Amino acid sequence: MSLTAILLVLFSCVMHAGWNLACKTKTPSAAFFVLASASSITLMTPLYVWFAPRLELVPPLVWGLLIATGFFQALYYASLGNAYRLTDISLAYPIIRALPVLLVPLVCGLLGFGESLSGISIVGMVIIAAGCMVLPLTSLRTARLRDYFRLPMLFVLIAALGTTAYSITDSEALALLGGEGRPFTPVQAALFYIAFENLAILGFLLLHVLCSQREKHNLESLCRDSLRYPLMSGPASTSAYLLVLVAMQLSTDVSYVVAFRQISIIIGVILGVMVLKEKFTRLKLIATVLIFAGLVLTTLGH
Repeated sequence: MSLTAILLVLFSCVMHAGWNLACKTKTPSAAFFVLASASSITLMTPLYVWFAPRLELVPPLVWGLLIATGFFQALYYASLGNAYRLTDISLAYPIIRALPVLLVPLVCGLLGFGESLSGISIVGMVIIAAGCMVLPLTSLRTARLRDYFRLPMLFVLIAALGTTAYSITDSEALALLGGEGRPFTPVQAALFYIAFENLAILGFLLLHVLCSQREKHNLESLCRDSLRYPLMSGPASTSAYLLVLVAMQLSTDVSYVVAFRQISIIIGVILGVMVLKEKFTRLKLIATVLIFAGLVLTTLGH
């Protein structure tokens, strides 16, 4: 990764942890992200106007990838809301952020693209996996297999799978859009993609909310009591991911961008403990340190 890509990802991490804290604090739900996505789309109206005459330049495959990433991101957001509703952010956030580091290169390898990982990176990923296994436990002595099959952990896993799927999808779409011989410059490609991606996300999230009585109630509650939180989180989330999309185009392998952006894990855990007063056990500290150390090794192994 270049220095520019690293700085973009670091700034993105701060913003990412911030909007996650806002979601956890105020009615974590798919409804929260419906309002957040709508807020982002409203602010990006000039982009839709600017890109309208250029839509014919977009390769047909990109539209299919946009629909796919809309579904994967909506799955991620809905699962994230449920995970935060049922458990601490200092537990859910690290696992959701770390698991894709293991899953993205695995899927890329199975599909036959991306770079080969170094031995150091593989060791780092093993350490990350160990941290993710330890984090949900309350005690190593009383650890049971059922600790990993609780409902909150199911939503955590689905959110991580959604992150994996949209990260790979977005990387492939951007490769078709930006760069030499492509219809847009890298920055234009990122702006186009983030704008139209939000439309796809909103469509799938709205379908989910309209089909769920709980989410309808959540939407009414947010509009009545906490509207400013999702309206602020939408632009923050979009801006944070826009920086990641640009960083992806400055890197040779999406796996390393996904790995390095997990620095937000430390930020998220600190916010959960200090702002939300969540319990921070010795085991949670060990697991968080393992995950962070694994991320460092994964990144240095590039």
